[in-house]
Amino acid sequence: MNWKMLALLVILFCLIIFPAGSQSQAQEGEMEVAFGVVVSVASNQIVIMEYDYIEDLEKEEVYLLNAATQYEDVKSGEDIQPGDSVEIAYIIQGGKKVAQMIKKESLDDVEEGLEWEGENADPAPDYDL
Repeated sequence: MNWKMLALLVILFCLIIFPAGSQSQAQEGEMEVAFGVVVSVASNQIVIMEYDYIEDLEKEEVYLLNAATQYEDVKSGEDIQPGDSVEIAYIIQGGKKVAQMIKKESLDDVEEGLEWEGENADPAPDYDL
């Protein structure tokens, strides 16, 4: 095998393993989920403060709302207020995040997710992998 063939194989391998853009970023039309605290709500968009695991920081993110946006645990976007915790299922359309479903998180949802066992809980449980 000559060096040109080897170089071509390495390039193809890299393109397969590391496609353009981050793999954790949503692709056009692919459903993704975000969690965060509402900063502001308008008739056509919701802004939440969410944690960006790639950049390791919290930042504001805008999600567009439309007639197809569905709501869970609330009747409409008008029932969502700044400071509420939300889960947003969205897709990318035209480079923008478009909310498909918004669920307002209740205190019960948050407590259920914590699975806290009390002060005697093992902070780092062993898992057999």
